Amino acid sequence: MILHVIATPLGNLQDISNRALETLKQADYIIAEDTRRTIKLLNFYQIKVKVKSCHAFSTNDELQGIIGLLNKGLKICLVTDAGTPLISDPGSRLIDLIYQTCPEVKIVPIPGPSAVTTALSVAGFPADQFHFWGF
Repeated sequence: MILHVIATPLGNLQDISNRALETLKQADYIIAEDTRRTIKLLNFYQIKVKVKSCHAFSTNDELQGIIGLLNKGLKICLVTDAGTPLISDPGSRLIDLIYQTCPEVKIVPIPGPSAVTTALSVAGFPADQFHFWGF
């Protein structure tokens, strides 16, 4: 049982890794913060996978439903609107619940774009030390 946590493009749909695309193509379900934005990405790459939502207003029953999909052995990917899931994103509730109730589920991050490091790289000041306290 594996949950892939996949970073998605911040703006330009081409800013996504081949690994992320291949993982999304092989998924049985993609769990998305905003399905409308995720569907745009999937359509752009002609990926036909079922999409379910997981957002700040998701109920515990809905989160348990996602865990049920994992327990069935289905391939599940978690994405956010843009960037890396759980960074100012409600996906942390799902991840916390998985760690608490399903320690056998392996959670695999698929890296991608980061608004923080992208902005830092062109900020014009030394980037060897910085602090991030959220958005």
